[in-house]
Amino acid sequence: MIGAGSWGTTVANLLAQKGLDVTLCPREADLASCIARSHENSRYLPGVALSPRLNVAVGPADVVPDTDLLVFAIPAQSLREVVRRLRDCVTDRTILLNVAKGIEEGTGSRCSEIILDELKRTNPMAVLSGPNIAWEVALGVPSKAVVSCSNYRYLAALRDAFSTGCFKVYENSDLAGTELGGALKNVIAIMAGIGDGLGYGVNTKAAVITRGLKEMVRIGVFMGGHRETFFGLSGIGDLMATSLSDRSRNRTLGEHLGRGATLRDAEDALNGRVAEGVKTTKALFEIKSEYRLDLPIVDSLYRILYDGLPPSEGFGAMWYPGEGLEAD
Repeated sequence: MIGAGSWGTTVANLLAQKGLDVTLCPREADLASCIARSHENSRYLPGVALSPRLNVAVGPADVVPDTDLLVFAIPAQSLREVVRRLRDCVTDRTILLNVAKGIEEGTGSRCSEIILDELKRTNPMAVLSGPNIAWEVALGVPSKAVVSCSNYRYLAALRDAFSTGCFKVYENSDLAGTELGGALKNVIAIMAGIGDGLGYGVNTKAAVITRGLKEMVRIGVFMGGHRETFFGLSGIGDLMATSLSDRSRNRTLGEHLGRGATLRDAEDALNGRVAEGVKTTKALFEIKSEYRLDLPIVDSLYRILYDGLPPSEGFGAMWYPGEGLEAD
């Protein structure tokens, strides 16, 4: 597992608890030492005891050549550099899997595309995604997810590897859609959080989620996903969890913005956790502008995050975009 944030640590621990030989590779040496010493990731997953079977390594290059499954849990904007350093370590037999949820600004690439582009290989590429708040999965709260792979022959094995009594995984053949659902919902969740910060209610949030799903389908299909995927766990399921949970990084960041915080202060309030939706909004805005896609929420959120538009005005612009009446 490359990356030891809250979700990377949770997934690595889930596999270790099943008795699998798992090595967690934090990017910071001090974090690796802390986890190895205390069997707890006090920075990103405080209070959760990690399996004594979970190995920790600072230098992933030492363990990558012998691994069967290489999992990346690195934010999209940092992923390319991390993967590049591992290019010479990955063997042809290694299955690659991404659990991060973002789109790279400047290229519009999904995480799986970044990984394959930098490794210059044709290894099987998989994605695990779904309505999974790390804290809840770590505590054994019943949860479900979806796994997709570029080679269907590995789907059943990956499904069984990640499934537990409390964490059920389903197969899906739509890799692009599965991955896009997890990335796109972060943008909508920030706007839902802004509504919370502005003091709006359930009616408002329900409308943001519903219209946000419409935008997810619109751009998700444009980027190669299947429409039906966005109505499953990795689409609307993840959108609901991220927009509703108090532990959601993206919703929480939006709430801080709605209460008047600057983007920098809102990001600082996450204590080192990354709200992927911030950069994904920029990536989607670039795509939207180039191809003239109708995405009112993306447009309004971009103006709030990057043009200094007050959240109340941005929310109003999203609510009444001025393009005329549109059928639901």
